[in-house]
Amino acid sequence: MTEVLSKKLDCYRKWCIERKLIFGIQHSEDDLVFISKTCKPLNQNAARLTLILMHELYDVKLISPHGLRHTFATISIASGTPPTTIAKILGMTTSTL
Repeated sequence: MTEVLSKKLDCYRKWCIERKLIFGIQHSEDDLVFISKTCKPLNQNAARLTLILMHELYDVKLISPHGLRHTFATISIASGTPPTTIAKILGMTTSTL
């Protein structure tokens, strides 16, 4: 993962923790990554619209949420991350790999 992306995700994580505190929600390490301003999980459509917006604002490649999931897994495997770790991050069991 690039240093810039890592810093952006760290800032986003801090924002999520702060938002949850406002709503009286305790953050857990196994919480979903993407949430709304009201701390609800982003549904598939909201995630898709967010990726479209990122494409338009920052001229990054347009990708579906499912494609992003596969890209993450592929890059993680290529970087030497154990498949069991990737499966845990993606909420899968190792039998589905």
